[in-house]
Amino acid sequence: QELATLGDLQDGSQANILLSIITEFTQDFCNVLDGYSQEISLTELNGGARISFVFHEIFANAINSMDPFDQVKEVDIRTLLYNSSGSQPALFVATAAFEVLIKQQIKRLEEPSLKCVAMVYDELVRILTQILNKPVFRRFPTLKERFYATVVDFFRRGMDPTSKVVTQLVTAESSYIN
Repeated sequence: QELATLGDLQDGSQANILLSIITEFTQDFCNVLDGYSQEISLTELNGGARISFVFHEIFANAINSMDPFDQVKEVDIRTLLYNSSGSQPALFVATAAFEVLIKQQIKRLEEPSLKCVAMVYDELVRILTQILNKPVFRRFPTLKERFYATVVDFFRRGMDPTSKVVTQLVTAESSYIN
């Protein structure tokens, strides 16, 4: 009965079987990301829809809920304006004062951006786990473990450059204020 649930081996060599499993895995992963999965849930967001939710709801709300004045007080702004004018009162406010304030605010965008990267990583691992629960992987438990380890390692190796790009983007935006 257990053999019947695992299905028959396909005709062909072991390499063909492995290739078909890998092909099916990649198609399933792409389908889940694109919303074409056969197992669409009615109760929760899944796959690409969940990643979209992370970007368009969670990340956007984190950015929109930031109050630009919660860390900057009026007294700090006044002191900064006095310091930027030097020993003589200025008719116009120096741009250096605004740049200091703006750079502080831009730097605050880095933390929610890095959290967004981590949440997308978590969702990709969740999709992987969901796909690896299919019957074909119950038939080949060692292959399932290798798939998991390899793909998670691939995702993990992508985390550092992605986080670095986010940090560099925030730094670049604060380096040149237009």
